[in-house]
Amino acid sequence: MRSADSYRMLMLAALAVALIVSTVVAGAAPVSVVTTHDFTEAQRINTLKVLEALSPAVTKEPVHRGSSDFCTWPGVLCHRLRSGDVGAEVTVMHDSFISLPVDVQRSEVRITSLKVRANALAKGSTLLSDLAMATSSSALTVLDFTGSNISSELPPTWGRFVSLQYLRLGDNHFYGTLPTAWSALTSLKEFQLQNNDVTGTLPAAWRTMTQMRNITLDNNTLAGMLPPSWSSMTSLSILSLKGNNFCGGVPASWAGLTGLALTADDTFYSPCRTLPPTSSNSDSRATPSSSANGTSTTLEPPAVLTNCTATHCVLCPVTAPSRCAACMPGYALTSTWSCVSHRGDVAYGPARLWPRVVATCAVLVAAAVSTL
Repeated sequence: MRSADSYRMLMLAALAVALIVSTVVAGAAPVSVVTTHDFTEAQRINTLKVLEALSPAVTKEPVHRGSSDFCTWPGVLCHRLRSGDVGAEVTVMHDSFISLPVDVQRSEVRITSLKVRANALAKGSTLLSDLAMATSSSALTVLDFTGSNISSELPPTWGRFVSLQYLRLGDNHFYGTLPTAWSALTSLKEFQLQNNDVTGTLPAAWRTMTQMRNITLDNNTLAGMLPPSWSSMTSLSILSLKGNNFCGGVPASWAGLTGLALTADDTFYSPCRTLPPTSSNSDSRATPSSSANGTSTTLEPPAVLTNCTATHCVLCPVTAPSRCAACMPGYALTSTWSCVSHRGDVAYGPARLWPRVVATCAVLVAAAVSTL
């Protein structure tokens, strides 16, 4: 009898793991794979026009030439979204000159994900500038140019991609400033811009990105103070700023960002001494003051509380110095208002379920073993 009970307990443990894992996987996967016939005629015609322009860079195989069934092309995956709409995920792999057509109905182009891999764009390609003119603003949710060796300014026209959720531009040569026009990307959840050449300050107008969870800006030439208005990003859990010239510490208005893990250089917590180069995107609260030669301008320091009694804490409410609101670099804020050591990236979304998976399995397996 005890052996039977033990077997049942082990089966329950396995079932629990299977259910949790299936929930995690299902949360990220498309609902179903579809064919070209699932698109409307207008969607097929206009999506095909854009894909034909992309095709030399998508695949070197000639199998698709003369075929309008783009769902069978290498590098293209068609699927149905949870909303019921259909879309195509496209991966650009090969070096090629790309110029997208502008004589398309953008609302009928159903490209939901565009990934461009290393050195896929030939010099002179107009993909970046044409993309917003040739792709539906309501369809594209993933734009990934990671490690593509691109040298370009960040296109303000990408602010038209109002449904964009993941924008990954790391390990390139993007330069210029962060476009204020991107404040229209109110669905954005992840923005990666590490290892580029972007300058200027963080746009205060981005306070509209209330769905943002992860911002990685390491190793650029950004400067200045963090915008107090970004306190509206209540879902923000990762903000990585190392390798820049930020100063002034955490604004007091960010006290409500209790789940934020912030990493920055030590100089980030120093007062801002001089006004860094700015753009029209700046949120600087500047107070002019003259130096001996009359050319220096200083910044008003942010209202950051430093009398916290909580360990490894840099920001606390005035009335509760033991309750941390923002932790030092390398530490993450817990639900009990304390700071714990933070190593590596902080997981969010489905990844947070894994500690629960391990704990649940341990309890169930221990219970089963104890009955043997």
